Amino acid sequence: SDSEIIYFLSDRGDDLKGQTGESVKMWSIDYEKTDIYSINVGTKQMKRLSFEPEYTKTSLAVSVDKSKLLYTSDKNGIGNIYELDIEAGISKPKTNSINGIIQLSLANDDSKLLFTAQVNAGFDIFLIKNPFDRHLQSDTLPLTKFRRAWLDQRTPVTKGSSAADTSNYVQKNM
Repeated sequence: SDSEIIYFLSDRGDDLKGQTGESVKMWSIDYEKTDIYSINVGTKQMKRLSFEPEYTKTSLAVSVDKSKLLYTSDKNGIGNIYELDIEAGISKPKTNSINGIIQLSLANDDSKLLFTAQVNAGFDIFLIKNPFDRHLQSDTLPLTKFRRAWLDQRTPVTKGSSAADTSNYVQKNM
């Protein structure tokens, strides 16, 4: 049943077996690279739901019908809220914030989303009503100066990728 599925963030990469003990080489794990995963508690089957480990994700919240989840990511250079269609595997932004969003809490009927964002020297709590009905004009966010500078430190792997698509880049001097 759906209640047996747990959604979580992890730095496990492609390890869907959940290796433990001496087989795990902790020093080889890049703990700063996280993605979204699910595990069925009954079958112990794990799935990787996102494939953008280079972006920091800090929080997620699952819809009542379990078809979508909201999560935070700094894909454009600052923490924003994204919606992931779990079945299709497609993400789209729900906010374009100038303050980094890091923590989400979704009402049990999907009607309200509370989130925190750093404002000046502290964190404030904000509310979005009916967050799954919210749509931005674009499916991508403009890159911040920080993200552009980060991309300047990287080398394209393939030609023809858009400025907003950073999935085809590798870090220089790694």
